[in-house]
Amino acid sequence: MGIDQFEIVKYPSPILGLSGETTMAYGSINLAVKAGTVTRVTEFVVVDRPASYNVIMGTPWLNAMRAIPSTYHLCLKFPTPNGIEVIWGNTRVSQGGATVDRGKPRNDLLVIELTIRDIDVARVLIDTGSSDDIIFKDTLEKMGIDQFEIVKYPSPLLGLSGETTMAYGSINLAVKARIVTRVTEFLVVDHSASYNVIMGTPWLNAMRAISSTYHLCLKFPTPNGIKVIWGNPRVSQVCYAAEQKRKRPDREIVPRKTKKKVSDQGSLSQD
Repeated sequence: MGIDQFEIVKYPSPILGLSGETTMAYGSINLAVKAGTVTRVTEFVVVDRPASYNVIMGTPWLNAMRAIPSTYHLCLKFPTPNGIEVIWGNTRVSQGGATVDRGKPRNDLLVIELTIRDIDVARVLIDTGSSDDIIFKDTLEKMGIDQFEIVKYPSPLLGLSGETTMAYGSINLAVKARIVTRVTEFLVVDHSASYNVIMGTPWLNAMRAISSTYHLCLKFPTPNGIKVIWGNPRVSQVCYAAEQKRKRPDREIVPRKTKKKVSDQGSLSQD
């Protein structure tokens, strides 16, 4: 792009990958980003390592744009003074490689609750950047699912930091979202995390679902019309605080008190 390196404000900033490993950002830079007819100055974290992508646009820009991405339709929709505009994704490149108060932008991730094998599971992260549906071994244990159901095989997962973690194996589980139930193959990961489950593009595409981090909701078609699952901003903020604590264990972060429980009916939920 020919941008002078002196424009980068250098400071150490850890980025946490799925494997739990961290990479240090090189610094930050403010750049004008134009999408359709809308231009916004955006602060980017600069990472100095090879990658398959040139840029990753996360929730700060998506929320500022009030944009809704769809991995199923491969498009991005956002409002403008002249109406809704759409940017379509490149299929070839892709294959090759409760609205909350916005007075203080929080850039919350979309965290919802789903029913998995007849158990209500909280802290389900909707991640359009994940090419796999992931469930953590600790979650399966809390759900009382026999470990013998896991088909064990090594499978590497690559995090943003460039580090890889090996999946423990895979398991097929019925996932119910409102009135729609789909058997979903999960990769099982055996390490600590702030979430119980991560639903990635395989499940989102199978559901023909559209997620919005700005509106904190997930929409998908059903035989009875469009259904909506709303995210929980409080749970999202608790999970965010926990992730920050994992990034910076020396930094004291005190989220609101929460409590997980497995009810008499076997539900995995959060009070």
